Amino acid sequence: MKRELLAPLAALALLAAGCSGDDKEPGRPEPSYDALTDLHWNVAAVADGALDTCGSIAVMSAPGEGAQVALVSKDRVVAPEVTAPYGSAVVVDRHWRTSGGCVPTADGPVVVIEAQQANANLSEGLTKVVAGFTPEGEQLWSVEEAPTLFASYRGRGSVLLDGLVDDDWVVLDARTGAQVASQDTVQANPVTTLSPTLVDDIDGDLVDLADGSILGRTGDATAQVDDDRMLLQTVEGLELVGLPDLEPIWTADEDLRLTGIWTRAADLSTSTIVAFDSGGAIVGLDLKTGKRTWTSDAARSDVDGLRVQIGSGVIVFGAASNDPTAQVVLDSTTGEELTGADGYVIADQGLLLEIVGDTVRSITVDNLR
Repeated sequence: MKRELLAPLAALALLAAGCSGDDKEPGRPEPSYDALTDLHWNVAAVADGALDTCGSIAVMSAPGEGAQVALVSKDRVVAPEVTAPYGSAVVVDRHWRTSGGCVPTADGPVVVIEAQQANANLSEGLTKVVAGFTPEGEQLWSVEEAPTLFASYRGRGSVLLDGLVDDDWVVLDARTGAQVASQDTVQANPVTTLSPTLVDDIDGDLVDLADGSILGRTGDATAQVDDDRMLLQTVEGLELVGLPDLEPIWTADEDLRLTGIWTRAADLSTSTIVAFDSGGAIVGLDLKTGKRTWTSDAARSDVDGLRVQIGSGVIVFGAASNDPTAQVVLDSTTGEELTGADGYVIADQGLLLEIVGDTVRSITVDNLR
């Protein structure tokens, strides 16, 4: 099973540090950002996966624009500039396209940007540059990779680059850019990362890339809570386990299912897990005990369990409709449906945003009531 590509290939090129002014496109000013109010995000692009969030960081990679990093808690916006590895003959300039995302690590989030020549013929063997940044825009590392590899930022600690051809894949440590493993690790075909070396395999196994060993059978769905805990959906039911040893913390005493595969499921601000029960109802569980705390009046048939955001007091489902921008928003404390949104809601553990028109603004749960 191939996962959804969260990093769109096409985005407008950023100028690399040191490029001469003569190389700039005449008559076209460079984008200038300061606060969130300077951002203009297209809801359709966000709903299609152009936005990646982790904590209070949001990285936008919309077609036609350079990658934008919103530091929501600081009301700042950064446009990273990619520089090729030291000694490389590659020059990243305005003819290169960029996209990116952010990866939570034990030391804080790392923004990862991919730069690739616009209109490149991939059969010519050209390279792309993948670079890691602090959220504030300081480049930590950069490496050259095959241009057909596309990144997934859904996991933690490391970045998964998938070639989509012959099952090619590479895992890079998000903090250093060092290659952790590649297709040569034949015991694994990872679909998402759980730490720099721990991955969830396409067969449902938890694999330690350091030695290629399979640590255990995780079942048909997982949802990582933080660096120390993960939710597993197995034949024995829904479990919260510790990492990396998979020792159970609790097992739910009723038949419950995670809402989707490799989707977020826990709001740390309210210690709440969202799940479906055997009757199809949307339910909230106490993260500490696994006990049910609420059952929502919102209908299961109205939501798309594969498209869910959670954090900052809300659970945001994509609506089960033909409109990809339609949403169902629940209070994660009570399961009550919140109907006060004026636009498209974006949620994570440290941010709650709303796009109204093309304007991005910070909100609270009270704004949605």
